[in-house]
Amino acid sequence: LTNPWVVFIFSLVADNSIAYFVILPCLEIAAVAVEAFIYKRYSKSIRYPVYLAIGANLVSLILGVIISIVLIVLMIIASKS
Repeated sequence: LTNPWVVFIFSLVADNSIAYFVILPCLEIAAVAVEAFIYKRYSKSIRYPVYLAIGANLVSLILGVIISIVLIVLMIIASKS
């Protein structure tokens, strides 16, 4: 639900490495809060909406970091050949 907004806002404001340590955590916390609220408000079958929101955002963040690392490594390999 919130991933496109987090990526969009982060791309607008991230101009240096400090953004990864300040802005990104703030955006992720906001995303968790919004998703947990939506899950709690509109779902009767989700028992732990906060844990679901935290888990979903952690998985998304970890996969995004892994994909970024793989792409960087591939670009380095391609530039050396």
